[in-house]
Amino acid sequence: MRFKNVFCTQLYKDTFSKVLKQDEFTHGDEILVDMEEPDGDRISYIIMHHGHSISDCKAFVATTDENVLVAVFDLWGKFYKCYIIKNDSIKNVEVENVLGGKEIKFDGESQYGKISVKMSAVNRQFGTDLKFQRKHLQLFATNLQRISENPKCFIQDKDWVNSNDNTEQLDFIQDNVVDEEKSEQISNKHADWQEDYIDSDEISIDLSLVELTDTQRRQLIGNRKFEDFNLESHNINIIYGVYEANRDIVLTLTSFTSTILTQDGGDYNYCILYKEKEYGVTYGFNWDDKKLNGIHNRTPFCQNVVESMVRYYEDSFRESLELERNVRKRFEKEYNMEIHDFLKFYIENVMDNS
Repeated sequence: MRFKNVFCTQLYKDTFSKVLKQDEFTHGDEILVDMEEPDGDRISYIIMHHGHSISDCKAFVATTDENVLVAVFDLWGKFYKCYIIKNDSIKNVEVENVLGGKEIKFDGESQYGKISVKMSAVNRQFGTDLKFQRKHLQLFATNLQRISENPKCFIQDKDWVNSNDNTEQLDFIQDNVVDEEKSEQISNKHADWQEDYIDSDEISIDLSLVELTDTQRRQLIGNRKFEDFNLESHNINIIYGVYEANRDIVLTLTSFTSTILTQDGGDYNYCILYKEKEYGVTYGFNWDDKKLNGIHNRTPFCQNVVESMVRYYEDSFRESLELERNVRKRFEKEYNMEIHDFLKFYIENVMDNS
C-alpha cells in the first residue's frame, strides 16, 4: 500500500489563498517545516502506550511584501490556524545551517499577539511533490534576513523597479516639453512606450500548458548549432511552455544551473515570448547582488503574472511529462527514428533540413 503525503503543493496554495489579500502574493519561498506550535498549544494527538496531545506540528511558511505567513497543521495534516506576522515586528532572526537543512528562529507579533518561532526545515521532503524545497528554503532564509534589516525592502524594490521603468519616458518628455518641432517624436515615443507596457493587474490570468510552435522553437534556438549549447543552456525547453491566454504570451525554461555546480545556488532562467520579442525572467540566485531573492522580472508584464506562470511551470510536473512524451512520439513517428536528445534532433533534422 502506498502512503499519500497530505503536505503537498496544493495544500499550501489552498491555505495561503484564504489569508492573502487580493493584491498580495508570496515570493515563491513556500517551505514545509517542523516546529512547536508558537503559542504552545497541544494540537497533535499521538498514540503510544496511551494517547496524549503534544505541541509538535507541521507548518507551511512564506513571506509577502508586508507579512510572514506561518500556516500551522497538526502532524496528520489537519489545519489549525495561520499566523500573520507583520514584517515590521520581525526581529532576533537566527539562521543556522545544520545537516540536511536549516534551523530558523525569529520573534514577531501576529494577530494573536507576540510569538517566538523556532522551525526546522530539511532540504528535501521525501514522499511529497515539494520538488523545490531546497531552493525555496534558501530563498525564505534570505528574505527573512532582509525583512529583519529593512521591513519595507520588498515594497521599496517594487517602487525602484517602477521608477526605473518610467525614467526613459519621463526624461524624454522633459527634454522636449518646450520644443514644438519635436511634438511628433514625443507622440511616437509615447505610442512605443504604451506598446511595451501593456499589462494591468485588472486583467485576469488564464494559464495552460501548451506545445511550442515551430516558430517559437526557432526563435529560442536562433542561429545556434547544437555544439553552441553549454551545460546550462542545453537545458533549454523547446518542447512545451506555459501559455497565458489573455496576454497571448508563452513562458518556457531557457537554462538551468544546478546547485551542484555552483557554490552559491541554482539559477532558473526563463523566457517569455510575446509577438517576435523575448523577455528574460530569472528565478534563483541573482549574480548581480549575490542574493537569493526571488523572481527577477525583466518583462513588461505584471509581477504576479510572471510569478504565476513560473509556479504553474514548476507545478505541472505530471502534465508536462505526458505532453513531452506525446510530442516525442509524434516526431519519432514522423521522422522514423528514436529521439534521445530533442534539442539535438530538432536542430539537426528539422531546422537544418528546412
